[in-house]
Amino acid sequence: MTIPHSGSVFLRLRVSFVCSFALPTVCCLLTCAADGETKTKPVYDVLVSNRFRYESDATGPDTDLWQYVSASARGLLDGHLDLRLSGLVDYDLNGDDDIDSAYDQTWPRVHEASLDLHDYGALSHLIVGRQVISDVDYLHFDGLSLSLWDGGKVSVFGFGGRPVSHYSGNGGEWLAGAGLRWRVLPTTEVQVDGYGIDDGGGDTVASAIRVRQYFRSGLGDTVEARWIDDELRDATLRLYYGVPGKFDVTGRVYWQAMELGAETQTLQSRYFSMYSDFLGPAERHISVSLNATTYLGEHYSLNFGGAYKVISDNDSEGGENFTNIDSSRVNAGLSIADLPVPGLTIDMYGSYSRHPEEDLYDLTAEIGYRFSPTLRANCGVTHARYDFSDYTFFLDRFDQLVPDPNGGKQRSDSIYVGVHYEPSARWRISVRAEYEDVDRMENAYLVALRLDYRFRSWPGT
Repeated sequence: MTIPHSGSVFLRLRVSFVCSFALPTVCCLLTCAADGETKTKPVYDVLVSNRFRYESDATGPDTDLWQYVSASARGLLDGHLDLRLSGLVDYDLNGDDDIDSAYDQTWPRVHEASLDLHDYGALSHLIVGRQVISDVDYLHFDGLSLSLWDGGKVSVFGFGGRPVSHYSGNGGEWLAGAGLRWRVLPTTEVQVDGYGIDDGGGDTVASAIRVRQYFRSGLGDTVEARWIDDELRDATLRLYYGVPGKFDVTGRVYWQAMELGAETQTLQSRYFSMYSDFLGPAERHISVSLNATTYLGEHYSLNFGGAYKVISDNDSEGGENFTNIDSSRVNAGLSIADLPVPGLTIDMYGSYSRHPEEDLYDLTAEIGYRFSPTLRANCGVTHARYDFSDYTFFLDRFDQLVPDPNGGKQRSDSIYVGVHYEPSARWRISVRAEYEDVDRMENAYLVALRLDYRFRSWPGT
């Protein structure tokens, strides 16, 4: 079952990239010009984060710089209009393209650039531009979305546009869908949604039923079932329970019911696409996880967890996706705060993971101290042990894998130190240095610097 190119059950909206950004810009100018006439003063928020990293290991040195910008203006038009803009620019300073060789670094990656007109009677939100819808699936697109009667017993929403791609052209691609939320009980909400998408791998229909329940303070669950065309794709059950200052527990059961492999059109979904997790190749499997934190008085907290994943058909283990293997993991940690002196923190944690023919564990100990409300430093050590396959990646003259004389075992020990300084409410500086000693490989080291600036106005200022 596919969506025809004409007469589709979904409204096909092809909103161009230029219009998506021109509308927010024009509206920004109009609202700023009329700002003096509004009754409610807008709230402005700007974050500029610069992140520099230099590292060197067996593959050679690498120097990168990221610049992240996020800006918003909320409460324009007497509290009915919000503008949002965020994006990332990355620079490969030494020219080896390690940070993202698949992406053209000439242009910034714009994550969001939208206009949100909201709270006009039945109209809850009308958003135009580049946006993300996260309570359906993670849908990132240029277009528009509309929601009515949010917060009521029944609410509806719709959306459409063109999927965002930072890695290839998206000509001819489209996305459109709609959904309904029904508050069956004060503690229970049911959402039914569906959408059609063509992100380069052919037309696909996705639909879902999602149930959210809140039984009491700190206790709830979510249940979700999703379909691709007319076949069940997966189902998820998540339970959580927590008492502030005492404990919190989260459990999750996931069933991948549908095999998405080379015989399906979804395999053609663009790699690196935000939609690849949903439309990309996967084998049938079941995974279970449990994570918990308990607070032992004022100064101590203990966390632990585990996960297990089993592939339904062992003959198809691996295949198109290297993560499609049986696996298990356990982890535990202990945190101590303000003992034996105020401002001192001690953290110890470790994990153990096992896969077919390989396993690994790591142990970390960290100590930190807050010298003042604006200055904090920490340092730690990590020991890791890897046990990979007993063979190397090299072939002998008979095209057989060469055995590893060390049995696939490898050790790694690292030490790191960090300093975090906030000279004012708007500025934050972080520095981190790390050195790693690795068996049978060249040792590695890293230096990272982060400089953040944040400006936020408050209502009435």
